[in-house]
Amino acid sequence: MCLIIKSPGRLAPEEWFKNSVQHNADGMGVMWVEDGRVRTYRMQGTVNEQWEGYKLLELEGIPHAIHHRFATHGSKSEKMVHPFKILDKDQCGLDLYLMHNGVLSSVATPVAGNSDTWHFVRDYLKGILKGNPLLYRNKTFKKWVSERIGAGNKFLLLDSQGVWTIINRKSGTERDGFWLSN
Repeated sequence: MCLIIKSPGRLAPEEWFKNSVQHNADGMGVMWVEDGRVRTYRMQGTVNEQWEGYKLLELEGIPHAIHHRFATHGSKSEKMVHPFKILDKDQCGLDLYLMHNGVLSSVATPVAGNSDTWHFVRDYLKGILKGNPLLYRNKTFKKWVSERIGAGNKFLLLDSQGVWTIINRKSGTERDGFWLSN
């Protein structure tokens, strides 16, 4: 069911990373902030190919998050590998990206090949946040999202100002300064 690893600025331990890929083999996505923009990297490949791809990003000292996908909805294509863009800085003044762990059973998925997360971003978050990009930081909005997705689902959001937001944080765990979604 996917795994998100939020790093405080250290490379994820190799054992955690490789174990995660073995159980969530449908792709890896990474997000971080650089030069006032959210940067992303996506790939599919073997455990060792993903580990090498991750190390080549040279993210030591840079807070970042990794998402290993286990496809439950949508195709197993790189297009469905998280993170998903919610807002673009050129259009809204702020980049905002999301990673998801869980299954959004109540979300309709009418566009064939696209995941529940892709639909939630398109059908809910983009429209709501486009006119008010900072609304996602609001306590009431976070509560609404949490209630909509259910306690077993976790969202990790990152904006171009370097602000991280975790919806349903307590459903994950903290370990050695890292936050893990399960």
